[in-house]
Amino acid sequence: TNVIGPDGIGFQNRARDDSFALDQAANNAIESRWRDWCRQGVCTVDGRMTWLDAQRLFMETMARDGEVLVRLVRGWKGNEYGFAIQFVEADLLNEENNAEQKDGSAIRMGVETDRYGKPIAYHMATKHQGDDPQGFTPSGSERVDARDMLHIFKIERAGQSRGIPPLAVAMTDLQMLGKYLEAELIACRISASKMGFYTSAAEYAGDDILKTAQICAVANTFVGLISPRSCREGMDFTKAVDILQGDVDHQFSRGVVAALVSHLENKGGREAWEHFRVLDEDSEAGSDT
Repeated sequence: TNVIGPDGIGFQNRARDDSFALDQAANNAIESRWRDWCRQGVCTVDGRMTWLDAQRLFMETMARDGEVLVRLVRGWKGNEYGFAIQFVEADLLNEENNAEQKDGSAIRMGVETDRYGKPIAYHMATKHQGDDPQGFTPSGSERVDARDMLHIFKIERAGQSRGIPPLAVAMTDLQMLGKYLEAELIACRISASKMGFYTSAAEYAGDDILKTAQICAVANTFVGLISPRSCREGMDFTKAVDILQGDVDHQFSRGVVAALVSHLENKGGREAWEHFRVLDEDSEAGSDT
């Protein structure tokens, strides 16, 4: 669109008379008829475009497909000028049509050339593959003389028959980028679907609670009961054990409490844990402050 501009590429006739001066009357008449031909419903066989629309479509097709096919329809009865143009989808130029002739001519990707590589005809499909839900290739065939077809593309190597879309070199990378973005979106959806649940301790009992957690619960409670505080003295071992046994099977594991009692009575546990019953005055003073 920027190449064509807001008004498109115009036409200026510069015919001269016998004195080599510009023939203004003739030029005005020709330019007037040219502008009339450029109107919608006149310049293209489908009657849907103005000349400006046609120029924009040309540039957009070149950027998208890398080539443009424009058929020159001479003797067109749809307007008084007997001429119109027709844009043809590049897909209709069957790339699977390839053949070699004995005289040196050849058909390469639907383009028929002479022995020197000059286009002499275009082998066009009469039905686009998109028109048939079951079809994957164009169907039908029509041979169009090269004089009636403009095939515009950027030639990048000798003998080139078809144009190459500018983005073709990046298609693999773009495809990989598309898959990467899709994977990122899927990962985000999975992450957003993850859930967490809060459960109370009452929902767990017995072997549902890790053994280490059961041991820590009993040990922490026992130490808390026998340890003195600034507001009270520590309990003796017997009373603390009675409290633990009173909550067996409710808050504490029976086996862990039994193991603690065995340790206190038979394995020198009372002597080992006696230091917990001594008030740490420095620590208590610091906490009160």
